[in-house]
Amino acid sequence: MKITELYSRYKDRMPSWLWLLMMLFGICLVICVPIAFIYIISHFEGVASAIFLVIGWFVFGSFAKQEKRSPLVLGGAVLFFALMGMAIDQTGNIVYNQPLALLCPEGTTYARSVATYNPLPGRTDFVQNFQCIDTGGKPPFAIPMGLVILTRFAEYIFIAYLLLGIRLLLKKIRGRPVQ
Repeated sequence: MKITELYSRYKDRMPSWLWLLMMLFGICLVICVPIAFIYIISHFEGVASAIFLVIGWFVFGSFAKQEKRSPLVLGGAVLFFALMGMAIDQTGNIVYNQPLALLCPEGTTYARSVATYNPLPGRTDFVQNFQCIDTGGKPPFAIPMGLVILTRFAEYIFIAYLLLGIRLLLKKIRGRPVQ
């Protein structure tokens, strides 16, 4: 029996309330999954970083497989990877945030927090705060967001070429194309 026959056999016998629940569940998935994803990458350090490392591993692995790489295409891929990393991975992780921690004056410690604002109905903004906190718990120095963005951009350029280098090294060690 084909799947289409099985589907048509049961779809006509399903009550409307079950169709209603299935459609409601589908609508909730379409709305809730993107919201949950944005919330998770905004509030938890390292989630977006891990996603970008996996994506970069495969993207730059495909460049490593090529015998003749176009510098223009590789440069565009690195630029796109760095721009997306900079824009999406604002939280960073414990390693990516170390250059920012070096900016803190002596006697303060680095801290990242997220402020959630609802400026308009139906709109939610998550604002990353990168600060240096003194022993009293007050932030005497806030790291400018422009500096955070530039740092993230430079880090993702470095990560792109590092991933490409690792994949090329693996290719050379194996003596055959990287899988």
